[in-house]
Amino acid sequence: MRLLLVRHGQTAWHASSRHVGKMDIPLDETGKKQAELNLDSQKDTSTQTDITSIILYTELNSIILVMM
Repeated sequence: MRLLLVRHGQTAWHASSRHVGKMDIPLDETGKKQAELNLDSQKDTSTQTDITSIILYTELNSIILVMM
Protein backbone atom coordinates (compact mmCIF):
# COMPACT_ATOMS: atom_id res chain seq x y z
CA MET A 1 0.00 0.00 0.00
CA ARG A 2 1.17 3.49 -0.82
CA LEU A 3 0.12 6.60 1.15
CA LEU A 4 0.08 9.94 -0.61
CA LEU A 5 -0.30 13.11 1.47
CA VAL A 6 -1.30 16.32 -0.29
CA ARG A 7 -1.58 19.71 1.35
CA HIS A 8 -4.52 21.90 0.35
CA GLY A 9 -4.08 24.94 -1.87
CA GLN A 10 -4.07 28.56 -0.79
CA THR A 11 -7.08 30.55 0.40
CA ALA A 12 -7.37 34.34 0.58
CA TRP A 13 -6.86 34.05 4.34
CA HIS A 14 -3.66 32.04 3.93
CA ALA A 15 -2.36 34.66 1.49
CA SER A 16 -2.89 37.41 4.07
CA SER A 17 -1.38 35.32 6.92
CA ARG A 18 -4.72 34.99 8.72
CA HIS A 19 -5.33 31.86 10.76
CA VAL A 20 -8.06 29.83 9.10
CA GLY A 21 -8.73 27.20 11.78
CA LYS A 22 -12.16 25.71 11.20
CA MET A 23 -13.48 28.53 9.03
CA ASP A 24 -14.99 27.42 5.73
CA ILE A 25 -12.94 29.49 3.29
CA PRO A 26 -12.81 28.45 -0.40
CA LEU A 27 -9.61 28.08 -2.37
CA ASP A 28 -8.61 31.24 -4.18
CA GLU A 29 -7.43 31.17 -7.80
CA THR A 30 -3.85 30.48 -6.69
CA GLY A 31 -5.08 27.60 -4.52
CA LYS A 32 -7.00 26.10 -7.45
CA LYS A 33 -3.90 26.32 -9.63
CA GLN A 34 -1.85 24.68 -6.86
CA ALA A 35 -4.35 21.82 -6.69
CA GLU A 36 -4.16 21.42 -10.47
CA LEU A 37 -0.34 21.30 -10.24
CA ASN A 38 -0.71 18.54 -7.66
CA LEU A 39 -2.96 16.77 -10.13
CA ASP A 40 -0.32 17.00 -12.85
CA SER A 41 2.31 15.51 -10.55
CA GLN A 42 -0.05 12.65 -9.54
CA LYS A 43 -1.39 11.79 -13.01
CA ASP A 44 0.27 8.37 -13.06
CA THR A 45 -0.88 7.50 -9.54
CA SER A 46 -3.93 5.29 -9.00
CA THR A 47 -6.19 6.48 -6.16
CA GLN A 48 -8.34 3.93 -4.36
CA THR A 49 -9.42 5.97 -1.35
CA ASP A 50 -9.58 9.70 -0.71
CA ILE A 51 -9.82 10.96 2.86
CA THR A 52 -10.26 14.66 3.50
CA SER A 53 -11.47 17.09 6.12
CA ILE A 54 -15.00 18.49 5.78
CA ILE A 55 -13.62 22.03 5.55
CA LEU A 56 -14.46 23.60 2.19
CA TYR A 57 -10.93 24.36 0.99
CA THR A 58 -9.74 20.80 1.65
CA GLU A 59 -12.82 19.35 -0.05
CA LEU A 60 -12.31 21.55 -3.12
CA ASN A 61 -8.67 20.52 -3.30
CA SER A 62 -9.68 16.87 -3.10
CA ILE A 63 -12.35 17.25 -5.79
CA ILE A 64 -9.81 18.77 -8.16
CA LEU A 65 -7.41 15.87 -7.54
CA VAL A 66 -9.96 13.06 -7.75
CA MET A 67 -12.43 14.25 -10.38
CA MET A 68 -10.12 15.67 -13.04
